[in-house]
This record gives sequence, C-alpha cells and structure tokens, in this order.
Amino acid sequence: VKYIPSILKMLGAELPGLVNIATHADAGEDTFDELWEQISQWHTSPSGMFPVLAAREVEKGNRDQIPRAEAGMGALLRAYNHETGMWRPEPLEGFPWKAYEPSSGFKIISRICGYIGMENFPREVLEKSIDNLLDHKSELYAEVATARNYGETMAHYLMLTDYRHDELLDAMEGCLEGFHDPELWVETASSGYALFGSGMIGAFMNWKDLPFDRALQQWFRFEHGCTMKNRFVAGPYGNWVNVIPKEPQAIFGHPEYDVRRYGIKARNQAHWAKKITLLVPQQEVRLRLAADGETGEGTFTFTLTGEQFATMQEPCLKATWSGAYDISLNGEPVKQVRYNLPVATAGWYIPQPACKTLHTGENSITVRLIGPGKEPKPGAPLAERASFIRIGLIQWQ
Repeated sequence: VKYIPSILKMLGAELPGLVNIATHADAGEDTFDELWEQISQWHTSPSGMFPVLAAREVEKGNRDQIPRAEAGMGALLRAYNHETGMWRPEPLEGFPWKAYEPSSGFKIISRICGYIGMENFPREVLEKSIDNLLDHKSELYAEVATARNYGETMAHYLMLTDYRHDELLDAMEGCLEGFHDPELWVETASSGYALFGSGMIGAFMNWKDLPFDRALQQWFRFEHGCTMKNRFVAGPYGNWVNVIPKEPQAIFGHPEYDVRRYGIKARNQAHWAKKITLLVPQQEVRLRLAADGETGEGTFTFTLTGEQFATMQEPCLKATWSGAYDISLNGEPVKQVRYNLPVATAGWYIPQPACKTLHTGENSITVRLIGPGKEPKPGAPLAERASFIRIGLIQWQ
C-alpha cells in the first residue's frame, strides 16, 4: 500500500480520465419512462441517472421536469432494502457481499447524493447499511471492482453522516487490500478500478505526496449539490422527494455560504431531528369528474385553530393518490404530480407563497385532475384504476 502514491505519481497523465456519467439516449427522445424498467432489473447506473438528468433540467429552468425528478428519486429511495440498507432485493441472511451486483448499488447514492446533494437520505437505511458493511468488512474487497465500489460507497456515507465515522475510515482503508495484486495495475480491465479506488481512498487517508489533481479527478465531480439553485429533499415518510428553492446564501459561492450550516451533512442532521405532528387527518377528496370521466376537480376544506396556527413552522401535505394532479392551497400552487403513489404516503413540501396563505379558520385545497397518472412500473403505463387522492396536513419541524 505504501508504494501506491509513488505509482500514481509516476503514471501521471496516463491515469484514466473522467467516466461518462450520462445515460445515453436520443437527444430528441423522452426516455424517462424507461426508469421503471431499469429499477425492476436493478440496473444501477441508468436507474440512478434518469432522475439526476431530470434534476439538472430543473436547474436549467425547465420546471416541467420537477414531477419526474421528484417521482424518480422517490422511487429509488423506496427500492432500498430496509433490512440490509443496500439497493438490492436479497435478504440479509445469505446476502452476497462478495458479488459485484450488490457493490454496484453505490451508483444510486453517488448520483442522487453525490451529484445532486439530495438531503434527508433515510437515516435508518443509511445506518443499517453502515452497520452491515462494517459487520462484513473483510468480504468487501474480494475483487478489485468490489473494493473500489464499496470504498466509494463508504466515501459517500462519510459525506452524509458522522455515524461510526472512524470505523468507516478503517473499513475504507481495508478495501485497499483489493488492489495489492501487481497484475491488477497492468491489466486494462482492472487498472482503472485499482487506480481510481486507491487514489480516492488515499485522499481520505491523507496520504503524503498523493497526486490529488489526477487521482481525484473523478471524485471531484461530486459536488453534493452545493452549487445548485434547488434543494432535493426526501420528505417526511421517506417515500417522495421535494424540489425546494434555496436561499441565495445556501448556494456555494455566496459570501455567506457556510458548509457547517448548508453542507449536506449539516442539512441531514437538521432534517433527522424533525418530528411529524398531525394537524389535519388525511381524508379522501371528492372528485367531480367531467364528461370524459378522466378529468375533473375537487376541494378539500379544513380548519386551523389559533393554537395550531401560532405554533406552525414547517407544514407539509400528507398525500396518497392515483392520477395526474395540479394541487393548490388557498389559490396558490403547491404541487404537480404525474406519477402515482397509491400504496405509500408522501410528504409534500408547501412552497412559501402558498404557506403564507394559511390562516386560522377555514382553508381550502383544490385538486385539479388532468387525467390518469402513470404507474411506477415498466413502461410507466397509465393507471387503469379509478383516480383518487387523499390529503391531510402535518407539521414537520
């Protein structure tokens, strides 16, 4: 291991360049609905990139992509195994830690958190994954590819949380065992894994004389969303992701930006400390359908007491639905959804203009049904079930 910095330095410009991070698709063709097919087959790279590409379109000002970015990232979160903490379907008993496929799950967290800086990654899933990786740390470097993959997985975890921090660093260093064989450094198929994996891990080990500018080229593409104009936040219940505009000082480059306040780890700690309080129980909104039977409108009226209003800081809508909807609160837009979530609960962020309309007494939510919603299934077919929507109000603070 001690010779790796010298090898990297000698290789210099021969080190591999950046990997291609984009999902290949015809620029004129909308391929987002392929996401559900990729998820069903546990294809990590395209599954992770479809929502990320939608998020980047949002950053360019294309707000029509918000429903895709939110639904896609939410689907990736729901696919995590809560028993193992991994983006794989196998149960904990007999989990194939030494196989390549489980290790490739790092491509999900590297995309939604590494590129986009998604906040509030479910804490219980993250800590369960860390516990299991540390329990099986001697199995993580059986192959050069798994050593690199698990090493990067742990690097992202270190950016998200301080949970078992020092033990993760030790386990990362252990992954260097996967790069010991000299043949790995000369074989084209394996040298990229060895070079990138050892260079990245070496940076976290603070190796002396490590050529950071070359060895870390790939890691530097992970800005964890710090320069983006929007936050992508997993909402309460962990089943949906909300796009939320950032304050100017929360964007890296602003004179008042402070990573201790606005960095992804600090944001996670703030979210994980929040509690859900029910304000208005979830109720089904009665839809008045148009003659076509597929479009229509409904209104949900609720009352806030003076005490509820006085203590309310971060209200969110609690929603379950089938159908494509535009939702507004007291006349102000709140959310557009185009993909269904009929069997899980989502927490929807209420934008500030809509939030400011809340008052003691009677408030109203209007839902405009614009047609059947798409199912989160291969091919994203339109729902055949009757459209419905259930909405309530919670506090998440």
